[in-house]
Amino acid sequence: MFSATTLAVGGTVAAIVSASMVIASVINDQEAFNRSIQLTGNYAGVTTGQLEMMAQAGGQLGSNYSQVRDILNGLVSSGKFTSETLSSVSGAASAMAELTGQSADQVVAEFVKMTDSASDWAMNSSEQYHWLDSETYQRIRSLEEQGRTEDAIEIASQAYKKAAVERLGEIETQLNWVARGWKNVKDRMNEALQTAKSGVSGALGLDSEDEARVKNIIALKAELANVGSDTDVASKDAGYQRYVSSLKATLSGLEAEETAAKAVNEERAKRLKIDEESNAASKELEQSWKNNASDIDKEAAAVEKLRKTYQKMWTSAGGGKIT
Repeated sequence: MFSATTLAVGGTVAAIVSASMVIASVINDQEAFNRSIQLTGNYAGVTTGQLEMMAQAGGQLGSNYSQVRDILNGLVSSGKFTSETLSSVSGAASAMAELTGQSADQVVAEFVKMTDSASDWAMNSSEQYHWLDSETYQRIRSLEEQGRTEDAIEIASQAYKKAAVERLGEIETQLNWVARGWKNVKDRMNEALQTAKSGVSGALGLDSEDEARVKNIIALKAELANVGSDTDVASKDAGYQRYVSSLKATLSGLEAEETAAKAVNEERAKRLKIDEESNAASKELEQSWKNNASDIDKEAAAVEKLRKTYQKMWTSAGGGKIT
């Protein structure tokens, strides 16, 4: 028989182990986001707080927060998406994972293809999943022809996610009561774990500055949603009015900080993208010149290359400049 003391100690140990697992999970999540951002020099132009917010939004679809984080990490690490498209693409990719049962790596590999051509991706994807209508395809194609690549990716992502979410709803209605009940249990367990992780990370100060700011913004908005209308607040006493004003002022300040941080990251990402496009254009022009150069041009280039080679040899031997 177990004594009351033994059971109590066992319960305490179990609680400590459980809390430790939650803390370790929080730390791993943060390290993974930071690693993905730094890997590409933050080409995506996002903060860890923004990624966490995307994970929270995407995870609500199927309470699959862990997989959504893996998808976000994969998309950011690919160095193919900016903050302008990352939210929509990650939402669509999460919907694909939920609908098809594919792994995070598989859906990331699928959605990275969008950056080559959103219209080709949409057409190829629709051949398998049958979600693309003619009007949407023509719109995506038109945006690409105008050079608005990110807008094309945005439209394709939103259209796919809409179709996928509708089909997930249809599938859920077809589940028998046992399968539906088990799904609800799993969803509640995942939601409980997510709530515990969020609470522990905040209480122990594990959140980065960006993550803490985002969480505070969400909490303040939720609190302000329950204070009543402006008319209700005006009818209350002065202390309550000051309380509401303080909440609004704090929220405004945090949102201004978030906007500034977002602008800095987006500007950095924009510079990286410009450099990348400039390098690609330079390489394309160089290849075009080589393909269209006349025999005289090629001979002149060969002579110049030979001159530079001799110059290096002559300089290393202590000579002057060859003209």
